[in-house]
This record gives sequence, C-alpha cells and structure tokens, in this order.
Amino acid sequence: MIDRILSRTGVGFALLFMILELTYINAKSLNYMVQGLSQSDGVFSIIGAIAFSMVTILIMRLSSRTWLKIMFPFLDTALVLCGFNLPYAEDLFGNPVRFALSVFFAVFTGLITYSLGQINAEMHDGSKDNDSAAKQIESNRIIEEQKRIIEDLQSKQIDSKRIVDDSKRIANESKELANEFLANHILFLNWTNSKKKAENCNGHEAKIKGMAEQIKSGKSISVDDYLKVVK
Repeated sequence: MIDRILSRTGVGFALLFMILELTYINAKSLNYMVQGLSQSDGVFSIIGAIAFSMVTILIMRLSSRTWLKIMFPFLDTALVLCGFNLPYAEDLFGNPVRFALSVFFAVFTGLITYSLGQINAEMHDGSKDNDSAAKQIESNRIIEEQKRIIEDLQSKQIDSKRIVDDSKRIANESKELANEFLANHILFLNWTNSKKKAENCNGHEAKIKGMAEQIKSGKSISVDDYLKVVK
C-alpha cells in the first residue's frame, strides 16, 4: 500500500517540497540583494523566488532539450550554495565544516532536482505511452468490430441473393408445371366441349378448340394467353 501511494503521489509531493525549499533559499538571496528596502520588495522577492523554483521544475519535466535540464539544476546548486553562505559572506571559509556542508547540500539539492524532474518526466511519458496504447487497442477493437459488421452484411447479402435465386428457380419451375398442367387442362376442356351438342356451344368452345389444335401441333400456350381467352 505504501509503495502504491509513493508511486502515485510521492514524486509530486517531493517536487512540491523542493519548490518550497528552493523558494526559501531564493527568497533569502533576493532579500539580500534588495536589503529589505520596502515591504513590496520583500513580497516580490518571494514571488520571484517561487517563479524561479517552479521554472526549474517545469523545465525538468517538460523540456526536451538536454542542456536546459542540466543547466537549471546547476544554477539551482549555485543559488543554494550562495543562499546558505549569505550570512557568512565576509568570512566565507571561517568555518570549513559549515562551508563543506553548504557545498554538500547545494550539490545534493541540484541532484535531487534533476532526478525528480527526470523521474516525473519518465512517469509522464509512460502515462502518455499507456494512453496511446489504450487508444490503439480501442482503435483496433473498433476496426475489428467494423470488419465483423461488414462480414455480416456481406454474408446477409449472399444469403439474400441465394434466396432471390431460389425464388426465381421456384417461380420458373412453378411456371413450367403450370404450363404443363394448362396444356392438359385445355385438351381436357376441348374433349368435354366436343361432347356438347352444337346448340349448346358458343365462341368459348371454339377458342378452346383453337388452343387445343395449337398444342397438338407442338406449340405451347402460356397461362397469360389462356387467361386472355377465358375472360
């Protein structure tokens, strides 16, 4: 659990604390420069110190230029070294241990700033890579879904064409059967009409007889032709 908290928020808190520490050191240096001439000088010294500190972190986190990522921690190292030694400017080497500690803390601050900036940038890049990978996976899923939909449509189109072809085939077969049945029906009607007495016959029987003669001669009579006659 602690590892999870540190991995998510540890770098951010560490950067925040470094900004506060650099702000404190830089504010001391700016106040030393203006010698507290006015209250506004003190306020803007703090504002400037915050700006200097945040710019360093932003450069380390967002800049793609290597020389800037090296130069800004180096400048912070120099500022921290000077800030720690401001009260002892007149006798800088009077206490060698104190001076050595100021050098150590200044270098350590520069290294921490550089390292935290690099870690945060790597985490940011890793997050972007994960987002890109997630987007790519989603895009691939959408593409595969579209392919599946297209394949389904093509399959349905093939099935529809098969149904249409089957319907046409059935219609043709039905038409052939109807024509075959019609020929027998006409011949049967002509035979029954021939049994009628002459006074009971009308023009309808003559038409049926004409179609029967055509069938006997080898011609075919369509259903449409038959319907025109019997109407």
